Amino acid sequence: MLPTIHLGSEANALENKGIHTERGDYNRKVMELRGLSKYINVMKGIAKWKFDKENRATLDAFPREIERLRKVISEGEKITPNAWRKEIDRIVYGQDPIQEKMAGEVYDLAFAEVLSFNKDNEEREHGNEIRQKEREQERSERPQRKHSYL
Repeated sequence: MLPTIHLGSEANALENKGIHTERGDYNRKVMELRGLSKYINVMKGIAKWKFDKENRATLDAFPREIERLRKVISEGEKITPNAWRKEIDRIVYGQDPIQEKMAGEVYDLAFAEVLSFNKDNEEREHGNEIRQKEREQERSERPQRKHSYL
């Protein structure tokens, strides 16, 4: 996680007036990236849950396959390197389609979430710009006070 930087009193005063500063821009970008990181982690969790749900039979069969291999080894049967390689290849190649499918799902979900985040972010920024213009207009309409220091 990226840290933000201290604005300081001058930069903070400028930011409060609606004037963007380099430090303020950096902190806004860090906050945006933190939000994106949270969305990606959520999407990974959703993708894993969806994948597990869709591939329950394959995932349930995997421990049985491991147990079957352990039984073969524990019974003292001789396994030739070629037979062992074939069995490993069978298991590994059986997982390839699942991994490809999961990668595609994760990509699609992440893409959709990024689009949603960008849309929400654009709406938020647009709202901020409108409020900024309204504040500037209100300030310009207020009568200026004259200070007397006599």
